[in-house]
Amino acid sequence: MTQLQHVKDFNVLINNMKQKGGFRQLYRLICSEISATGWIYFADDIQSPSVVLSVDVFRGKYTVYNNDLESLEKWAKNQNWNDPFLSNHYPEILKLNDLDTRFPNSINGIKIYEQSLKYYGYASVGVPESEIILKHVSEIGGLKLTSTDVFHSKIVEMNEAQFQLLRHNSSSDQNIQPLTIEDAEVVNDHWKYKNSISLQYMRWACNNGISVGYRLDGKLVSWIIFCNDGSIGNLYTLEEYRGRGLAKKIVSKIILNVIDRNMTPYLYIHVDNEASNSLFDSLGFKNDILVKWSGI
Repeated sequence: MTQLQHVKDFNVLINNMKQKGGFRQLYRLICSEISATGWIYFADDIQSPSVVLSVDVFRGKYTVYNNDLESLEKWAKNQNWNDPFLSNHYPEILKLNDLDTRFPNSINGIKIYEQSLKYYGYASVGVPESEIILKHVSEIGGLKLTSTDVFHSKIVEMNEAQFQLLRHNSSSDQNIQPLTIEDAEVVNDHWKYKNSISLQYMRWACNNGISVGYRLDGKLVSWIIFCNDGSIGNLYTLEEYRGRGLAKKIVSKIILNVIDRNMTPYLYIHVDNEASNSLFDSLGFKNDILVKWSGI
């Protein structure tokens, strides 16, 4: 069986991944590490990695990075999907003492791996990688995974003209303001994926100093959040305030906020969401790869 090794030094891992080459979504891996302390990494070979897992202890999801589908196939085929996922590493996870204390529900994500549940929810996994995992979870574990909609992973690398456009869109409007923890309930109530612990997540997201909202007469009418994986998302404008260009204003501002923190702006948009894809394309975003989320 291909055993994964617990990575103790992220910088060693990322340098080895860059040196070996061929890994997709490296920007996500790097931004995740910068944005919040709550990630645990595993690799098939730390010095010469082909399969890397990053585990989000906040939400109990994992992401797969690989530069060789054959190696991923071998790992997935030999993974014991009948056991709780990563259960052999759970004692190591519990010993971590650098979790982000601003995040109230971090223990909820970790506990997923403590329970006797075959929970294999993954986030932002490339479509080819997703199909490999789905196949082996079904064949070996006898489980059916759901929520496999396809999303564009979109990324932007700014030039000076684009910087000027973003500044023009956002610099002179005093109604563009940082979100605060008091906004979390409104943001959560309008989130498509709202669940029993999502309010705690939104409290972190609204209080990280990067997420942005638009207020009219003190009322929050449009917003976008910065997530703990370094992506931006959950763009929403109250229906009665749509068609005023508010979304473009707050998107422009959050992109600048992300760049100011030395991160690459990126996000995920459902392939069928024509309005959002068009908006972000107009601001210079390009499609990178197609990805899926999944869970039981």
